[in-house]
Amino acid sequence: MRGVGGWLLLLCFGLTVFSPILVGIGIVRGYFADSPHFATFPRLRAVFFVDVALRLALTAYGVYAGLRLGLVRPRAVQTAKTYFACAAGYLVIGALLPFAAGLPPAADPALAQAAVEQTVPALISVGIWYAYLVRSQRVKATYPDAP
Repeated sequence: MRGVGGWLLLLCFGLTVFSPILVGIGIVRGYFADSPHFATFPRLRAVFFVDVALRLALTAYGVYAGLRLGLVRPRAVQTAKTYFACAAGYLVIGALLPFAAGLPPAADPALAQAAVEQTVPALISVGIWYAYLVRSQRVKATYPDAP
């Protein structure tokens, strides 16, 4: 098989359409959940906006990677792999950020549980898509410069 279809097409749509929508929804939900506590925990505001900046930057890079894949540009696969490596890094940083918000120590167990419940499935997803880019016959046929 050759060309942008099947799982590769799903990946392109995921990066360029679905991910930005889900990230936008997540940011708005997070703001409504966290903003009532900004006055009580001033560092929470800073942590929230650092997280938003990281998410927006990663999402923009994901859109770029998805467009490169969809338009079959040179080194598109390498761009997408770099995106997934950055996504894994963000997931680890994003899991640790709440611990810098100055919340009471009693909140730490709940923060740790939430971090694991959100981060582990997301890391698995990142790993699956990265493996897809490495192993897929369609990717190899569509992008001759793919390593």
